[in-house]
Amino acid sequence: MEKLDLENGKISSLIKKFAIPCVISMIVAALYNIVDQIFIGWSDAGAFENAATNIVYPFTVIALAVALLVGDGAAALFSLSLGAKEKEKANKAIGNGLILLIIISIILTLLGIIFSRQILTIFGGNPKEIECYEYAKCYLRIIWDFLFILLVRGSMLP
Repeated sequence: MEKLDLENGKISSLIKKFAIPCVISMIVAALYNIVDQIFIGWSDAGAFENAATNIVYPFTVIALAVALLVGDGAAALFSLSLGAKEKEKANKAIGNGLILLIIISIILTLLGIIFSRQILTIFGGNPKEIECYEYAKCYLRIIWDFLFILLVRGSMLP
């Protein structure tokens, strides 16, 4: 396997080597969401489940934004520290980023469990539309249960 020379390599070739996998990753993620919605639409609940996932989707985007905020910040500090040959500082950057994600996921999970009804209402859920609202509540509960995994995975996106 070819070793990349990040210090002396040509910037344009390094960008290509890193950008292509990122673009492919984004395309796969988009296709995953499209196919996911198609299969949900074909299920017994159909439109209700699609509507429920769309109600909860803004929260997942906010959670991923927080994850990227922490992940990109930790990665930048990690890279700067490695470039300055400060390996201990680089290790602390990643450790602190992970600890911060744990703390944020605990806080968001607790707030989410306490304020689920209000969160669903803010994002367009209507308790009068019982079937759709119940699916959204269930889907949001699954997000709360796995929020830490969502945040850590999101922080490592290219």
